[in-house]
Amino acid sequence: MKKNKLVEFAAAGLPRATAKISDGRTVTMRAFAVKELKLLMMANTSESGQDEQVLQVLDQCIETEGVSAHSLPSHDIELLFVELYKISKGTSLIPVKFKCTNETEDGVCNSPINVNANLNNVSVEGSAEKDIVLSNGLTLNMRHPNVLEREYFNAESEEAFNLAMRCIYSVDTGSEVMVVGTDVSYEEVSEVIEYLDEKSFSQLIEFVNNIPTIVMHIPLKCPKCGHKEVVTLRGLADFFD
Repeated sequence: MKKNKLVEFAAAGLPRATAKISDGRTVTMRAFAVKELKLLMMANTSESGQDEQVLQVLDQCIETEGVSAHSLPSHDIELLFVELYKISKGTSLIPVKFKCTNETEDGVCNSPINVNANLNNVSVEGSAEKDIVLSNGLTLNMRHPNVLEREYFNAESEEAFNLAMRCIYSVDTGSEVMVVGTDVSYEEVSEVIEYLDEKSFSQLIEFVNNIPTIVMHIPLKCPKCGHKEVVTLRGLADFFD
């Protein structure tokens, strides 16, 4: 009991912040403590993906009851982690390194460009439609994938279709709405999808290609050759790699 009280006392002194997620709920988080910093250090040295450690850190820092990082859409996780980073570090600036890609008479410039990117300029791009009306009259009610689903089903590979399949929440026939995994199996839905025409299939792939993610557009100027360009950071890996 004494130990728990000491832990509560220590945690009470950590900074806190709130952020609104896509379903309208406001989430309260406390800043990183040493135990979360250890997890992030492990993630940086791990050869596997960092997503599980990020989710674990968020789950430990989220104080709003009923909110689990593992069940939130990936773009909510990205935004929450950005806010958590800002309150934990006490700054919205992160150092980012680039190399100049300008073609000069001597070849690619390749000079280093170091900037401090402002996390306050992060926005969410992508607005995948949540309802897809198919040519056969069915409507697929989609949900955005969570972090682990996006990691497992690479949207930029042949797994894009499998990711789209995973994101089908329910099927509306016009007279009945069937929840996938409850009223109808994934296997049954998969069989239906096999009979889609090209237009309907393209709608599924478009959904995957437009899944929301955090982005930041950063204007750069090379200190050596003076070349100017705008680079885009997209997703947590680009920001905190």
